[in-house]
Amino acid sequence: MRASFLARLVPAVLLLALLPGPAAAETCRVYGAIGNYWTSIGGGQSFLGPCLTDELSVPGGRGQHFRGGSVYWSPSTGARNVHGEIRAAYDAAGGPASRLWLPTTHETPTPNRLGAFNHFAGGSIYWSPGTGAHAVVGAIRERWAAQGWENGGLRFPTTSELATPVKFGAFNHFVGGSIYWSPGTGAHVVVGAIRERWAAQGWESGALGFPVTDEYRVDAGARSDFSGGSITWDARTGQTTVLPGPRPSFTFSVQPVAAGDLPASYRAGCPVPPQDLRLLRMSHVDFSGANRTGEVVVHADQVLRLLKVFARVHEARFPIARMERVDVFGGSDDASMEANNTSAFNCRRVTGGTAWSEHSYGRAVDVNPVQNPYVSGSTVLPEAGRAYLDRSNRRPGMIVAGDVVVQSFAAEQWGWGGTWTSSRDYQHFSRSGR
Repeated sequence: MRASFLARLVPAVLLLALLPGPAAAETCRVYGAIGNYWTSIGGGQSFLGPCLTDELSVPGGRGQHFRGGSVYWSPSTGARNVHGEIRAAYDAAGGPASRLWLPTTHETPTPNRLGAFNHFAGGSIYWSPGTGAHAVVGAIRERWAAQGWENGGLRFPTTSELATPVKFGAFNHFVGGSIYWSPGTGAHVVVGAIRERWAAQGWESGALGFPVTDEYRVDAGARSDFSGGSITWDARTGQTTVLPGPRPSFTFSVQPVAAGDLPASYRAGCPVPPQDLRLLRMSHVDFSGANRTGEVVVHADQVLRLLKVFARVHEARFPIARMERVDVFGGSDDASMEANNTSAFNCRRVTGGTAWSEHSYGRAVDVNPVQNPYVSGSTVLPEAGRAYLDRSNRRPGMIVAGDVVVQSFAAEQWGWGGTWTSSRDYQHFSRSGR
């Protein structure tokens, strides 16, 4: 009997010896404002549980991770918790380093008790069981708030803010509709049958473009206006009608090129072969306000970025004098500039040097050279650009810091020659910044 008891006792004692004791359960410290908050809600016995890290430095403040969530602190926001699916969405967005920045509220139940939210310095994340957790920021958040947040007709978000795929803009989808934003049109709500018809037209990439109004009532039903027309809904029949507008939308095509398509701009020994290039035919607005179709040749890996740039420029009605392949000018950069031509690929050396220009790779674009000349000391190219050396005297077609052209290229991580120091190339944008 005694031997049997010992046989059972010894393994149990060994197991207990292997288990961590109280001193091994926690190796991090909780202190300061974050510690005060953690202690006030019950410390390790609260929903946050024990700490997993020491207090950490984060952009704008401090943070600490716990088994059940995180607490972030800054002098202006205090200590605020983020946990559960909202925390997962916050982390996925980039946490404190994202546009959301630091939380300004704890996770809080929505007034209708159907979900929860955290507000942040740069936006909000809303969660419900049926939609999950999604971020709403900027002008779209302001428009949603004006609609009544989750208690309005749009209800909870079903996506975080997303960039539109071709034209420069952003959107959130919601249970009850969508909000679309672009720099030229602002943020507007699209719902119901009108939204369905607009989606069938290709959303903002179709001929109608971005919405320029929310849906509003008309005698027979409702209507939404877009940059390229309108859609009406008849309450009596349930039918929608597309009304084309006078303002053309951005259109484009993308085609491969061969050496024969580039008789003056390409030659043997160039750093990229023709098969790595693409011909873009796309809309632009000229100085009279008319819609034109231009051509540029660019590297295949920059096609989507440049389509987004020029779609936004077109949406803003920024004028471009002309847009033709430099082959029209015999491959001469000087002749192209003098003609005020917006161009891209041209296999040539840098101005005044021997290295390949970024244009030789199809990863640079010059826009309106006359209004935006190259300036180095007393040299001004083209010569007609001297009339535009006073950059404070802003005139049509000029590119200045912070305008739609600079912002559009910057959004696609292209640099601007207008920020160079030893010289200034106001017409020049490139993927490398050179």
